[in-house]
Amino acid sequence: MRKTEDVFLRQRQMLKWIASLVWLAGGMVLGGKAFELLLEAREMKPDGMGHWVGLGVGGIVGVVKSHYLFSRSFRRNVARIDALPTPRPWLFFRPAFFPFLVAMILLGVVLSRISKGDYLLLVMVGALDVSLATALCLSFGVNVGSRLDV
Repeated sequence: MRKTEDVFLRQRQMLKWIASLVWLAGGMVLGGKAFELLLEAREMKPDGMGHWVGLGVGGIVGVVKSHYLFSRSFRRNVARIDALPTPRPWLFFRPAFFPFLVAMILLGVVLSRISKGDYLLLVMVGALDVSLATALCLSFGVNVGSRLDV
């Protein structure tokens, strides 16, 4: 019985690491995408301030989202993984979350394509991506050491 508990403990730790790395990778990808969008906006209007405002506002909103939404979601997922009776590799997120994740990715792609060539839309989508990237990366950083038990 003890050996089975040890295996489940290791599987739970692995699921938490996978979920955390997906979380961080999402933040990094969104950060890169936001940088590209805001850089494109800057190239359109080098003397404009919109791209700087988008960066600042996105960062501030991201900090707030990290504290009030993403960190809590991160901790709930870790608690859910800890409560799994039999951990399985595909359960690093709830199965119902994957269609939502795909929809968010597709929406991000559509928004990026729609915004091409439009300064205001580039700034707005860039700010949205900055806020999401900031929230994901900060909530990862705040929670990874204290909640993964590694």
